[in-house]
Amino acid sequence: MTRGLLITRLFPLSKSPGLGIFLERQIRALRPFEVEFDVLVVRPRAPWPLYYLPSWRQYAPDNRPLPRADSKLAFARYLRPAGRWFAALEGRAIYASLRSAASQWQRERPYDLILSGSMYPEVEAAAELAERFGLPLAALAIGSDVRVYAPASPGAERRLAQVLERVELPLAASRELAQRLRQIAPGAAEPRVVYLARDERAFSPLADRNPLRAELGLEKDAIVGCYVGALWESKGIPELASALPDLLRRHPKFQLIALGEGAEGAALAAAARAAGRPAAVRLTGPLPPAQVPRFLNAGDFFVFPSRSEGMPQAVLEAMSCGLPVVATRVGGIPEAVLDGETGILVEPRDSSALRAAIERMIQDRDFRRAAGQASRSRVLEHFDTETHTRALAQALRDLANPGARR
Repeated sequence: MTRGLLITRLFPLSKSPGLGIFLERQIRALRPFEVEFDVLVVRPRAPWPLYYLPSWRQYAPDNRPLPRADSKLAFARYLRPAGRWFAALEGRAIYASLRSAASQWQRERPYDLILSGSMYPEVEAAAELAERFGLPLAALAIGSDVRVYAPASPGAERRLAQVLERVELPLAASRELAQRLRQIAPGAAEPRVVYLARDERAFSPLADRNPLRAELGLEKDAIVGCYVGALWESKGIPELASALPDLLRRHPKFQLIALGEGAEGAALAAAARAAGRPAAVRLTGPLPPAQVPRFLNAGDFFVFPSRSEGMPQAVLEAMSCGLPVVATRVGGIPEAVLDGETGILVEPRDSSALRAAIERMIQDRDFRRAAGQASRSRVLEHFDTETHTRALAQALRDLANPGARR
């Protein structure tokens, strides 16, 4: 068994059960392939009383990792003052917060490798830890780390380029992200594309969805669009809110279910009220991950208008459930969604194009069904969890083998 230590800010928490669920599923999927991980979750600690504000609430003291039965897990906190000036110090703050726990675990049962759950900011701490222990380092680019957070912080891309030179196995959640890593650090190791694991048994179509629709309070003949993710501006929710009133007025059978939470949820609710159909938009708030496939299986299509992405698991999960997808042409989404075949792609920030694409999904039943079937076929053929997890496990085992190191 190859043993690794995962360093991550993103992992399911008591008040954020969907946070980093993709990492939790991936390390679980790796165990049958003889690769196991202990997990050190590092989270900012907001100064009092900042954690009473909505934008800092996730950093409250009582938002802790959910317990795990299949691997060791610890929680490390570091003080995160407000302001971008702290970005240059964040990697060192993370390292200081986790060094003691990681060192104790390493003494008790040594690891074979270190894995950073994203490229920013915890990769700097993971690199220091790998050097301290004399272990090889793998690091995963997920999208927001190299597309949003690093570019927004002064000097972060320069520091990322430097730390990438110390990463023996750079991993990217899409081909587009792999290309971005090459641009940031041309002299670093070649990135390996890894499509992350899904729960393929949970995310699969139902033979008869009518009982589920009745249970969820949906009419049998309703045309239901689903969204899964944070209700943030960066996810394109303002464009969706702008498109909704006209769609809801013109199509009385159309409804939208938005699974997630965030400040932009109020804009979706306001759009439904403006259309005179306040009940046509359902905001579920945060849900346990096990509930997500139930809503997807009750829907007719999936909408994902994000402005920036890596390879969104929500899109692949919707496709696994046999839903056609309306999404933006950003990041790795075009690797999954084929325009006109498995769904419709539009440019980001274009509410008119988004409205037209959703309207086609509402009106064109034959296209909707054919694209849904094509979605299911494509995700099974090109994004099979077992195939990609087997390849990732082999890459991690090769990394842990001293003869395979650079």
